[in-house]
Amino acid sequence: MRLPTRSILLSALVGVVFTSPSSSFGLNLTLSQVTDISGLGFQAVGGMAFDDSTGRVWVSDATETNNNIVELDASVVPALDLGPDALAIHPTSTNLFLFSTFGTFPGSADAAGEVTQAGTLVTAFGSQDAINAGGAAFRNATELWVIGHDDQMLKLIDQMTGNVSSTVPIVGFVNRVGAIDFDPITGNLFAYSHNTTELLEIDIQTGQILGTTDLSPFVSDTRFPAGIAFDADGDRLLVSAGLDSGADELIVLVRTVPEPVDYTIALVGVGAVLFLLRRL
Repeated sequence: MRLPTRSILLSALVGVVFTSPSSSFGLNLTLSQVTDISGLGFQAVGGMAFDDSTGRVWVSDATETNNNIVELDASVVPALDLGPDALAIHPTSTNLFLFSTFGTFPGSADAAGEVTQAGTLVTAFGSQDAINAGGAAFRNATELWVIGHDDQMLKLIDQMTGNVSSTVPIVGFVNRVGAIDFDPITGNLFAYSHNTTELLEIDIQTGQILGTTDLSPFVSDTRFPAGIAFDADGDRLLVSAGLDSGADELIVLVRTVPEPVDYTIALVGVGAVLFLLRRL
């Protein structure tokens, strides 16, 4: 009797659940606090980086008239007499890597270099016209990545020379990107769109956009430039955007990471099920 047999089999398999892990991208963010940094006197935030070793946040002023990185004078890098708008911290040495793109303006030259947190020059990279970095971040101790200010191109930088080792274009994206950072949890790259409130999650190998997060509930001024930084654990995302009064705030967002679901396959009466399957 096939019908009764099938009914018994269905009953025996009720506890069996097959599923796959979540593949969603983007961030689930809530506002934690807005920190007043107006005392720094920044006209526009250009770069931001979180120092995992100390828990300190470094912020640079990217305007033509200032060259401050918190209290560090960025002019210690030759030709970096204008504000750096890309800033990254080496995860091992904790040295700062600075990039200025003001060479796009007449009478000045792009510049970049490595300095200690005390302001001592380590390496000057010289002209950065070919890089034109709008944002910078370390993926690990050996990989320093920047985003081209105008070309939507991710560039792997040789830390000794400042030269471009390889490039990865962001696929299907035409807006400028003002800041980048790597997610400590997923390892993916996040990029803050230049004139929108989009936060892009990008596969660094392919340049494909995996997902987007809208920051408009938290950021009101999206004018150039911008800075983003994850904390050491990826639990918080720090965001700054805008000119003038928009540069007076550091927005701290708390990230909620969905707990991984433990899917258990309940094998009910395995012996009986296998026996019934052989009889079908």
